[in-house]
Amino acid sequence: MILTILSIPFGAAFVYNLAARQIAKRCFRRLTKEEVERYGETSDEARVFDNEKAGRYLAVMAVCYYPAFPLLRIQRWLTD
Repeated sequence: MILTILSIPFGAAFVYNLAARQIAKRCFRRLTKEEVERYGETSDEARVFDNEKAGRYLAVMAVCYYPAFPLLRIQRWLTD
């Protein structure tokens, strides 16, 4: 029982990082020709965030954030 309770933050952190990786991979798109003309952005690195695709992943991240908070803080300390 105790191990189950202690494993919840690890599972939540895993799901949070998985959703973040999916957002980074699938939810940014290149600018269309109309957007390039409208915004005047000529860089090939410019991306647009597609929030229609990302809605589900953002909801998962919002739910997983608080249970995974301690591990996400440790992850930030280790990666910075």
